[in-house]
Amino acid sequence: MRILIDGDATPRSARNICEEIGRQFNIPIKVISEIDREFTDDGSDFEELEEHDYQIASMADSTDIVVTLDYTLASQIYERVLAAINPKGFVYSAANMDELLYQRYMDTKKHQQGTGPKIGKRSMEEDQAFTALLLDLVAPISKQI
Repeated sequence: MRILIDGDATPRSARNICEEIGRQFNIPIKVISEIDREFTDDGSDFEELEEHDYQIASMADSTDIVVTLDYTLASQIYERVLAAINPKGFVYSAANMDELLYQRYMDTKKHQQGTGPKIGKRSMEEDQAFTALLLDLVAPISKQI
């Protein structure tokens, strides 16, 4: 088991929670990110911007937990990993994926019109929900090892 973190789409507090739980249960953590990339002014690097998503998708297996806010990435992997989880504290699944993707589409349209919802600061409740979810996923498995 590993915890794979989409570093470009996971808030720092959620990454810190993953690292703490990883240490507590001796679970390897891998952060995959392109935030540190250097971009050219001509935009030629745009096509490679999502390369880390492909890397996460190709390396994730049925024993891994993947942490991401990226609904597209989650939609590609949730059926073949132990769990694809959102840092707000919920599991991506067949039951919620269509609604999440549709809501993202609608929010994008609203943002383009200048009427989209504002992105707020991460709350303590989100950190608590995420911590509880991650512990629920790893604790039973760590007892089996």
